Amino acid sequence: MCASPQPGPKSIPPSSSQTYLCEDGFIAWIDFTAVAQPSLRVVNFGSLLETPVAPTEVVTLFGVALGPDTPATLQLDSSNRITTVLSVTRVVFDGVAAPLIRVDSGQITAIVPNSVAGKTHSLVAVEHNAQTTASTMVVIGVASFALLTFDPAGTGPCAAINLDGTLNSASTPAPAGSIVSLFLIGSGASSQTDGAVATEASSLSPAPIVVVGTQLAKVLYAGPSPGSTAALTQINIRLPSSASGQLLVFVLANGFSSQFGATLSVK
Repeated sequence: MCASPQPGPKSIPPSSSQTYLCEDGFIAWIDFTAVAQPSLRVVNFGSLLETPVAPTEVVTLFGVALGPDTPATLQLDSSNRITTVLSVTRVVFDGVAAPLIRVDSGQITAIVPNSVAGKTHSLVAVEHNAQTTASTMVVIGVASFALLTFDPAGTGPCAAINLDGTLNSASTPAPAGSIVSLFLIGSGASSQTDGAVATEASSLSPAPIVVVGTQLAKVLYAGPSPGSTAALTQINIRLPSSASGQLLVFVLANGFSSQFGATLSVK
């Protein structure tokens, strides 16, 4: 049996490694800082946050010796769908293979299959050369919004396109009252086949709400971006006429919000 630390001014709260004297003469060494890390981390591709995973969400998986040493990138199969195998590497959610965007030994980008819809949890496993290299259990949600930004962490300038075709930035801001296209992932379950490439525009219903600064922007279109993965949602907005500066932007729908820190430049 080990003795508890004695109360008094010299007592140290159990927040670091400590030695306790035990009654049987042995010394117990307890490391309170040692926290077991999972072999596989699954985060939202757009925000790098470990939020509940949603159907059709683009996710990034981090680990060690997950896949090939040489990176492999997205390929389309004969049906024009994103393949689920790259360099003999797969990611499966409860056994269902996910479309793959990029794989290497330490990081994989994948699209969550629609089959997780309605579940509370899913077992995610990475397979390379038919061997499981890592696995973890994730929580499943309805949606997990993230606006795409130039910073992989999901903060700073959005990967947005101005009406004249230029990328929105501090050096090329959008005029107030003009149209800007935003790009969102994590919208949730889709009627599209896993890995499908969008071929036509179709508006989401209900349309999301977009807040720029402290004002509502008018949503002109929200739906698939033809030519891109169906997991990507394009949102065309008309900026408020009085907007100006580097402004935070949020997408809201069905009780969900995109991440904090994404911005648009408006003049």
